[in-house]
Amino acid sequence: MYANEAYAELYGYDPEELVDEHCKLIYRDDDVRWIQEEVLPTVKNEGHWHGTPTGIHADGGTLVEDHTFATADEEELVCTVNSTKRNRRERAIEELHNTCQALIEAKTAEKIAHTAVDAFRDVLNMPVNAVYLHNEEQDQLVPVAWTDQAKVIIGDLPTFERGEGIAWTVFETGDARIYDDVSTRPERYNPDTSARGEVILPLDDHGVVMIGSDEAEAFDETDADLARTLATHVTTALDRVGREQTLKRQNERFDEFAQVVSHDLRNPLGVAEARVELAQEECESPHLDKATDALERSQALINDLLTLAQEGEQVTRLEPVELAGLVEHCWESVKTDQAVLEVEQIPKINADRSRLKQLFENLYRNAVEHGGNNVTVRVGTTDGGFYVADTGPGIPESEREAIFEPGYSTSSEGTGFGLRIVKEVVDAHGWGVAVTESKQGGARFEITGVEYTET
Repeated sequence: MYANEAYAELYGYDPEELVDEHCKLIYRDDDVRWIQEEVLPTVKNEGHWHGTPTGIHADGGTLVEDHTFATADEEELVCTVNSTKRNRRERAIEELHNTCQALIEAKTAEKIAHTAVDAFRDVLNMPVNAVYLHNEEQDQLVPVAWTDQAKVIIGDLPTFERGEGIAWTVFETGDARIYDDVSTRPERYNPDTSARGEVILPLDDHGVVMIGSDEAEAFDETDADLARTLATHVTTALDRVGREQTLKRQNERFDEFAQVVSHDLRNPLGVAEARVELAQEECESPHLDKATDALERSQALINDLLTLAQEGEQVTRLEPVELAGLVEHCWESVKTDQAVLEVEQIPKINADRSRLKQLFENLYRNAVEHGGNNVTVRVGTTDGGFYVADTGPGIPESEREAIFEPGYSTSSEGTGFGLRIVKEVVDAHGWGVAVTESKQGGARFEITGVEYTET
C-alpha cells in the first residue's frame, strides 16, 4: 500500500506508518469489518464506492471524510479523500473567533461594518463585498464599508431607495439570495457592471451585506454557509450597539429630566414655601396649612423622582454595613412623630450603604403614612435576610404585587414612588423582596438573598 503525504497528514501520521496498516490505524474494528464485508464487495462489483465513513485521527479524535474507493489497472484499489472544503471551513471557523472578538469590542455600527468587510475579504476569501446599513430618516440602504475590489467591479456603490434592486428585497423579506450568475436576473440594479456570482445576506433590520465576483458560479454551499455564519455574528453585534445607543440616549434624557426637576421645579417651590411661611406669620388660616402640606409633598415627590432617575438599579460600592446602627440612623432621618422603632440583634451585611439607607427610609415612611403616628416598626433578621414589619392596617394579598409599581399609593400623603425605590434597591443588590402579614396584622417586608459578613 502507498499513501501520499496529504492523505497521511489528514489522519496525523507519516506516510510510511500507514503502509500495510491503513485500515487498522484509521478505522475502528466494526468499521474495518464493514469496509471488508460491504464496501469492498461493492467496489469489486460496481468499480467504485463513495461515502463518508468516520475515521480516527492519531490523537484519538474522529473525523468524517468524503471518501471514494475505486479500482484501477491491475485490480489495484485506490482510496481518495476530498478534504479541501473541510479544511477550508475549519480554518475559516477558527479565524472567525478572532473576528467575533473584534465585533464584540466595536463601539459603533460603522466600526462593525468595517470589521465585517475585512473578515469577508481576509477570512472567507471574498474580496468583493460591501456592508449596507439602513438609514431610518431617509429610508435608504446606504453603503458604509466596502473593499477596494468592490469599487473596481461595481464602481461607485449606489444608495438603494425603498424597493430598489435585489438588495432592498433581501432587506425587506429577510431572505438571503445566492446567484450563480446575477447578470441573467432582470431585477438586478445595475446591468452595466461585470458582477456575475452574487450573495446578498440580510442583517435583520440593520441592513444587508453584498458579496460579488466577476466569475459565474463563484460561490458554493460552503461559501454560503460561512458567509451566513459571519452575517449572523455581525447582526448580533449591531443589535448590541443598538441597545447600547438606546440606553445612552435614555440616560441622557434622564440627566436632562433630573436637571429640570432639580432646578426648574425646586426653585419656584422654594419661593412658594417661603411666601407661605411669611403669610403664616401675618395671619392664621387652615388654607395656609394645607398649602404647606402640599408643598412638602411636592418636594418629597421630587426627591423620589430624582432617586429613581439618577440611581435606578445600580449599586456603586459594596461594603460591610453595621445594620443595627444604620436602621436607627435612618429612623432619625424620617418624620415619625410618636411612632416607635424596635430593632433586634442584626449582623453586618454586604451592601451599598447609601442605597440601603434609601430602602429603610422609604419603608419607614410607608409604615407611618399608612399606620399612623402611633405605629410600631420592628426590624429583625430572617434566614438569609432581614425584615421590616409594622403594626399598621397591612396590605391586602391582592395588592401585594402592585405596590411596587411606580405611582401606586393608597395614602393621600404618599408619593407613590417610595416602594418602587425599595424594589429598585433590592434588585440592584440582587436580593429578593416579598410582602406578607406581620404578627400584629400589619405589613411585613422580607428581604432575602442577603450576604452576611463577619468583618
